[in-house]
Amino acid sequence: KTAAFVLPILDKLTQGEKTNKVNTIIIAPTRELAKQIDRQVEGFAYFTNTSSYPIYGGGTGIEYENQKQALKKGTDIIICTPGRLLAHLDFNYFDTSSVKHFILDEADRMLDMGFIPDIIKINKLLPKIRQTLFFSATLSNEIRNIGKDLLINPKEISINAHSSASENIDS
Repeated sequence: KTAAFVLPILDKLTQGEKTNKVNTIIIAPTRELAKQIDRQVEGFAYFTNTSSYPIYGGGTGIEYENQKQALKKGTDIIICTPGRLLAHLDFNYFDTSSVKHFILDEADRMLDMGFIPDIIKINKLLPKIRQTLFFSATLSNEIRNIGKDLLINPKEISINAHSSASENIDS
């Protein structure tokens, strides 16, 4: 799933000019998932000039300072937890004006963990013209309503995990 949203972004980043500003924000509900996504981005971007950095809580003052520098110098892709991103945004050193992609991974888990108010705050601090991608394992009415608030002219793609193999495939 990560490749589905990261590869097209990497393609755009390799085609354009370096801006020294953050291009993409990927929000994940946990530090473990943020670290996992960052490792995948690093692997996909290995032969490109694209940078990424994970931003999550629970670290030391040195780690916080490294996160701050990644935001200030304009790391291409940041992968973060909502609370830690908001903490950085509160200090006004992170210029969000060049954010072109805002990705919410595991939105259903973020709802369960109480992060939706944080997501709404972050959303208001980002440029209105951008691509927002919203991933969720389940699509409850509450998740759909949140999607309506965050997305403009959304397109929904549903994949049924219980579908059987095509009749043209021998199993």
